[in-house]
Amino acid sequence: FSLPDQIVFAQMSVSVGTAHMLAYEYFNVGAYANAKALTLCGAFFQQVQCEDTPIEKMMTMSIKDENNPTELPLFYQGVKATKDDVSTSCYLKRVLPLKYQ
Repeated sequence: FSLPDQIVFAQMSVSVGTAHMLAYEYFNVGAYANAKALTLCGAFFQQVQCEDTPIEKMMTMSIKDENNPTELPLFYQGVKATKDDVSTSCYLKRVLPLKYQ
């Protein structure tokens, strides 16, 4: 995001969309570790914004069963997406509007 044509991203408020968009941009330039970190960040932001999972509650939670992640489902989707590059790409394409892909 430090490239001249990407500076607008550095000036944005950080949100779910910002994190996922930056993840997508990093993924496209081959910076997969950064893309995966920002994918998790976006999933975390998305989970925190849910009314039933305020940050105070999230601090006491964990993903107990990978086959049925009922406590943190949105964050868990991000965790699953970062297991490999194909999953990350598919996840980012799913969460971003088409006009940003």
